[in-house]
Amino acid sequence: MLSCAAITLAVKLAPRSAADAIIGWSSPERDELKVRVTAAPADGKANAALIKLLAHELGVAKSAVTLVRGGSARHKLLSIEVDRTVFAAWAQKIAVLDTGE
Repeated sequence: MLSCAAITLAVKLAPRSAADAIIGWSSPERDELKVRVTAAPADGKANAALIKLLAHELGVAKSAVTLVRGGSARHKLLSIEVDRTVFAAWAQKIAVLDTGE
């Protein structure tokens, strides 16, 4: 049985990038996730693209991803309703991509 919980995730967003992609963690402590999106930071388009990308990556509905802080900033704080084990496995997968292991 899945036990969903609200996970808080700090993100550094780079809009107007060549492709939508999760780049990796900003440090080994996994304190901020680096993400790129092709959308421009106008009219909330980059935020919407970020939410869509994270929801897809984590296998949750877009409504499960909420922007808490940083609507007009590069540094954002999100709340995601997701199973803790699913999130932990995903976070580890991102960490492995960072190190190339």
